[in-house]
Amino acid sequence: MKILHVVGGDIEGGAAKGALVLHEALLRNGIQSRYLIQVGSSDPSKEVYSLNDRFITGIEQKIITKADRVFPKFFQRSYDLFSMGLFGLNITVSSHYKWADVIHLHWICNGTLSINEIKRIKKPVVWTLRDMWAFTGGCHYALTCTKYQSTCGKCPKLYGGFQKDISSLLQAKKVGFNIKNITFVAISEWLALIAKESHILKDADIKFISNNISDTFKRINKAEARKALNLGLEKNIVLVGANNLKNEYKGFTHALKTIEKAVNHIENLHILVFGSVDHAVLEEFKHFSTHFGFVTSEEKMNLLYSASDCFLFTSVQEAFGKTIVESLASGTPVVAFNASAPKYMLKHKNVGFLATPYNSESLYEGICWALSEKGNLNLRKYCSDYVDNHFNKDKSVRLYTQLYQEKQTAK
Repeated sequence: MKILHVVGGDIEGGAAKGALVLHEALLRNGIQSRYLIQVGSSDPSKEVYSLNDRFITGIEQKIITKADRVFPKFFQRSYDLFSMGLFGLNITVSSHYKWADVIHLHWICNGTLSINEIKRIKKPVVWTLRDMWAFTGGCHYALTCTKYQSTCGKCPKLYGGFQKDISSLLQAKKVGFNIKNITFVAISEWLALIAKESHILKDADIKFISNNISDTFKRINKAEARKALNLGLEKNIVLVGANNLKNEYKGFTHALKTIEKAVNHIENLHILVFGSVDHAVLEEFKHFSTHFGFVTSEEKMNLLYSASDCFLFTSVQEAFGKTIVESLASGTPVVAFNASAPKYMLKHKNVGFLATPYNSESLYEGICWALSEKGNLNLRKYCSDYVDNHFNKDKSVRLYTQLYQEKQTAK
């Protein structure tokens, strides 16, 4: 059984890391697996290969990625990612495709595969849904819009207000997916539920298998973590961040409102921020915060989680929330909205606090709860144990292996 993982974006991205964890686990379990990444270096010793291995492919990829990214910007109202899927490479001519028994698609936008190229795949396909794009008219998170359940058009993320717009065109193209050849895997219970409600995937085979995180994340003594990061032991530390906090669905405006109140009411408060964010936004909190920028080192992220008293996760819509699990594995409780994936991932006042959507006052209550528990060493242990019990990598690998076998047998 030979599995080819096809992954778009940068190898440092969240979806790419999740797929890589699965690939490496499959290899350790004796399953032949290859990992084909859009942006990253090849390492044949680890069965990792780049789409840019050939010079001409590298040029093609840059042009295609630009086209997929730049064209929608002329029509977009918001900063949030909107992918057309009209441009992509033909992987069916590659030696990796010919080698494989099962093609496992992950996040495949930014000009990795087009909608038409997905239709060209004739081998059994497993497609892990890592956001909503596969069943929308182009957005990755629909937020309050529910048009993906019936007919897209007059997209709230696009200028124009036309019923026949890019979103309606893309939805119509996706309706043509050969869903009989594809098994879709949602990385959270919430994503599985809304995918089943969509017009495109309502008749599809949709399963739920939890996402995975790296083994790097583990409990570190809080004092040791703070010493390593030059942070005072007396501080009440709240961590907030994401790869790109500018995306609307990350809800950073809610975090700022919550921090504004917390700064005025909680003594010795210090905010740790990671990810891409407008520095001007943090200017008013500069005396109460430290910005670590875009963190690529998992070891450093593990220190940030471990040094904190809680992780403030303010996404208004999230397919999984890998940082939630990383924080819990590091022994740090999470404060999040009681909506989308976190609603199913956290237990209220157990390993975290589920705040009223989308209420910054309720988030503040969550921070106060977490700080009241900061001396509870049993809570930190329970958080990491919770990850072992609910986000078990071995279970995910076993479920994926069974799925691959079913796909191979049915072909």
